[in-house]
Amino acid sequence: MNQNYKELLATTAGIVETARKNAGFTQGELADKIGVIQSTISRIEKGILSPTLYHWLEMGKILKIPEEAVNIGYLDRCSITKINSEAKEGGFTLPAAYRPLKCMKVRGILAHLTFIEEKFGKEFLKKIFLDLKMKPTFFLNLDNHVNFNLTEDILEIVGKYHKIDGRTQGGIVSYAASEKVHGVLARFYRNASDQLDLVERYLKNISKYHRVFCVSKYKIENGQITFDAQHPLEIQKFFNKLGHERDQFLWEFYLSWIKKFSLFNYKNKIDTHKEVHIESTGRDKHGIRHVTITTC
Repeated sequence: MNQNYKELLATTAGIVETARKNAGFTQGELADKIGVIQSTISRIEKGILSPTLYHWLEMGKILKIPEEAVNIGYLDRCSITKINSEAKEGGFTLPAAYRPLKCMKVRGILAHLTFIEEKFGKEFLKKIFLDLKMKPTFFLNLDNHVNFNLTEDILEIVGKYHKIDGRTQGGIVSYAASEKVHGVLARFYRNASDQLDLVERYLKNISKYHRVFCVSKYKIENGQITFDAQHPLEIQKFFNKLGHERDQFLWEFYLSWIKKFSLFNYKNKIDTHKEVHIESTGRDKHGIRHVTITTC
């Protein structure tokens, strides 16, 4: 069995398990629906058996698996982020610490996971999932919600074995310009005509990454984008408890992300090597930041 086939089996296995749990089916229930025995589904989800084309198409219909799933390696339906604190997420039961204020999608932390995997290896990433007491397949559904405790713990675990510094943050942010951390949205970004169009497309889709900041009074004219950014009420209360320093750190990370994202696929579509320029005020008495984005 060659390596490419093994990887395809592993990808298919993860997507089937994730989609099945998201749909609320047991292995036996799914098996009944597509006309196989339960052990067949088990072997598919373990990466031992490849489904036939017929059974794959049937599972795709029943579990609503998007056509791009195997190609991008994730289940991605681009749903809107909704802040919640439920114990169940996409068919998975979350540890208690990761249930409150789930305001981000897995898509929103995919750059973190990709950075860790590519810098420290797949086995180290698996160890992180084990330490978190989370199944790796949970992170194959880009629409699953996560909270700040989870992202903080991921970096804390990394810090036990590797040095965490400013370069780590820069390494994570650098993936903003990579297609691999945007799921099916990458296809939408590829067609941007220029940097402002590209950033505009991202801002329109920000709620499919997280609800940490909400964008309002959005406007594009005279070669610039202006908008207001504000935490939703529940998140603002959370950051008020954390303090100004942590809130400001996250905001600066977010601005760095937009700057790096402005270079997305520039070699093929956008004729520039420069990041956009961003000006931002501090939070006013209503918790609003006023932002202006221009090209350099």
